Amino acid sequence: MEGITIATFISNNEKDNAEMYDIINFLKDNFINNEVIIFSNYEIEDKTFNNFITPQMTKYKRIKILLKEAKFDNILCFDNDITMDKENIIKFIKNCFDVNYSIAWGKIKAKKIKGFIPKLINIDKNLSHNYIRPFLWNIKLGISLPGQIFMIKKSYFSNIMPNIDTVYDDLMIGTIVRKNNLPIYFVKDVLGYEKPKGNIKKLLKQRIRWAKGLAETIIYNCKSKILIYILLHAISFNLLWIPMYILLYYIFKFNIFLAIISILLICYVLTDNRGKDMFWALMYMIIFPFVYIVWGISLIFYLITIPINSRFKGKEKKWIKNLKYY
Repeated sequence: MEGITIATFISNNEKDNAEMYDIINFLKDNFINNEVIIFSNYEIEDKTFNNFITPQMTKYKRIKILLKEAKFDNILCFDNDITMDKENIIKFIKNCFDVNYSIAWGKIKAKKIKGFIPKLINIDKNLSHNYIRPFLWNIKLGISLPGQIFMIKKSYFSNIMPNIDTVYDDLMIGTIVRKNNLPIYFVKDVLGYEKPKGNIKKLLKQRIRWAKGLAETIIYNCKSKILIYILLHAISFNLLWIPMYILLYYIFKFNIFLAIISILLICYVLTDNRGKDMFWALMYMIIFPFVYIVWGISLIFYLITIPINSRFKGKEKKWIKNLKYY
């Protein structure tokens, strides 16, 4: 049986938790040839696992270390706060052993918890994981992958990861896959559930962080042919509501009844065919455009300030070198 490196990441103020260890032990029981690597800001108590203490280091840099230090070619990466679907994850990993892949993933859903914002995030997950991401990859235009759970093959990435840093590790890895035309594998199964942000403040903070990561990815690839894929990703995941609203406006002008039917149909599709969630889908259509506006303003801000700050700090030569990497 092929071996597997099991890697998880504990960042910022996060702590190791019982669920994380339960997942690790479950995977170890199912895959005899294994090793476990935990990246954290502090030393963990369990000495049976390889612990890389990397305080204040981005996940992207941690993955670069992982690719050097991992014993096995097949590496499962997962966030420490994810809840896995154990049956699906075992089937997924075994399938990865049998296919040629550089990066592999499945769907991620939001945990069903109480709260207005978590309900909206659940709808957002449905849209991105059920429709946008699979559609883009199926038409050969995809560039993003879910960073919460994925398999990565060491032999494909060891020597091609740019010597840069970014808070958007999953998108940067996607650009590498697209640029080098590496084989991918993704499944329709739900592999895990993440805890959604509990309030609007945390949600906006997350989206601003994503905007920074996208700005970094755009800047690092601005001289590359891959830029068009990155921009398409940004439009598809964050600006899709604009053409949708324009279309609904003209349908409304043509026929009010048809417009109402169209809205209800969109809401139903966004619920992952769960009719009882249609109210939340409607709220998502109304409220999330404002979240995307904040995201857009943040993106413009970082596109302007990141290059300026790099030059101001005396890193102009290094910054230019990074731009020429691709």
